[in-house]
Amino acid sequence: MPVLALSGIRPPHHRLRENIGSLEELKQSMKEEGLLQPIVVRRVGGHSEIVAGHRRYMAALELGWKEIEVFEVDVDDKKAFEIGLTENIQRKSMDIIEEGKAFSYYTSTKGYGAVSDLARKIGVSEKYIRDRLIP
Repeated sequence: MPVLALSGIRPPHHRLRENIGSLEELKQSMKEEGLLQPIVVRRVGGHSEIVAGHRRYMAALELGWKEIEVFEVDVDDKKAFEIGLTENIQRKSMDIIEEGKAFSYYTSTKGYGAVSDLARKIGVSEKYIRDRLIP
């Protein structure tokens, strides 16, 4: 697995979560077990941007790590957003307001696709998305 210097990695362009929460348990796990899953990054300009794994990146910074394992993908803004959103939905790490904002951003602000498109891409029902959309 490739390794990148943390100094060459930037947070995601559009953050899905306003509050990443406490990193103490994650940091403890990373100290004891190492990084169990690499972060996902894409090349943007002269640096790498996080697509998925922002909390792991932040924990690594707080632990004083100089580098981290990465999985690099070649994706556009839309696909990067979908990957990050899918990971957060699967991990159930976003609250209902954050989900609603993310769903609205995808369907309305950016016009990436309809509710049905988003539901199919992230593996939830259309009702799940509609119940959380913020007008």
